[in-house]
Amino acid sequence: MVGFDDFLRAIIADLHIVAAIMAAIYLLAFVCAVREIMISRTSQGSIAWILALALLPFPTAFFYLVFGWKAFDDYATDRIRNGRAARPLRAKDLALIDHDTGALWPVQTKVSEVPFLTGNDVELLVDGRATFDSIFAGIAAAKHYLLVQFYIVRDDALGKELAERLIERANAGVKVYLLYDDVGSTGMPRRYRTQLREAGVKVAGFNQRHKFLRLYGPTRINYRNHRKIVVADGDHAWVGGHNVGVEYLGEDPKFGRWRDTHVRVSGPAALGCALLFREDWQWATGEELPSAPPDTVATPGKQSVLVMGTGPADRLEECAIAFTDVIGRARERLWIVSPYFVPDTDIRTALYAAKLRGVDVRDHAAQ
Repeated sequence: MVGFDDFLRAIIADLHIVAAIMAAIYLLAFVCAVREIMISRTSQGSIAWILALALLPFPTAFFYLVFGWKAFDDYATDRIRNGRAARPLRAKDLALIDHDTGALWPVQTKVSEVPFLTGNDVELLVDGRATFDSIFAGIAAAKHYLLVQFYIVRDDALGKELAERLIERANAGVKVYLLYDDVGSTGMPRRYRTQLREAGVKVAGFNQRHKFLRLYGPTRINYRNHRKIVVADGDHAWVGGHNVGVEYLGEDPKFGRWRDTHVRVSGPAALGCALLFREDWQWATGEELPSAPPDTVATPGKQSVLVMGTGPADRLEECAIAFTDVIGRARERLWIVSPYFVPDTDIRTALYAAKLRGVDVRDHAAQ
């Protein structure tokens, strides 16, 4: 029978272990809080993390390791190696810079690190059917290469049609690349990728080289790529909000009618979209795709277009800077349509100021 002294010593020993564990958790929370302060990009998110770490270190510290400990330096390095610093030079070589528009929008030009390019034809594609009819027509007409990138690629009727069209082009000798996001396309079966690869299509997930179970893996769970880009031969590009799934056509009863927008750009700006894909492809696979602009570039229209590829590896909140600049320059009308309308203090202040100076400010967020 265990005596009282033995029982008491056992409790004290356990308390030492508990105290050590708690001290380690508080130390981890402190390290996380200091790091959040040092690398903070937005005050709202940092304040929320710091308060949670102070008031509830367990399990917040472990959640922070998974969702908050962002490590984007290597992605930024890949972008630099792939020529991000040379973007203005490349555009200059094309001799298609719209200096007049660039002078009117200096903030946008500096944020994007590329100039406005003229000579483009632009078509606004409203909702899914118009978008994918245009994309599929562009895929069918491709003769040299196709760069295809989506956050979500589903193995449904629309996803199967995309695969069939990519396989047909690959069989015709076109170089085809498909980049998808690992989390957004979680439901993509292996056979979907296998059939594409067997036909000669190069397929990769965004974090293909950066597995979750590696030592630094937990820091990658929030490392997503939401871009939707299709580039055909460097002449035409499609960019917008649609992913590959029948819900984007309004054919899923669970979602009903789906409102979204895409843009087709034909002309020099398509090369800017191709560069963004190449940067992401190099991150995902380690493979460098050719990125030198062609000797001649078609100029099918007169529109001036700026391609802005922002992301978490940017040195500044470049997208927020761009939005704030646009809001501040509005004089008559400012209409916003967004499925994720959660403006921070700076954006709200800019919107209030626009309203006070007589601008027609409206926002329509997804319900």
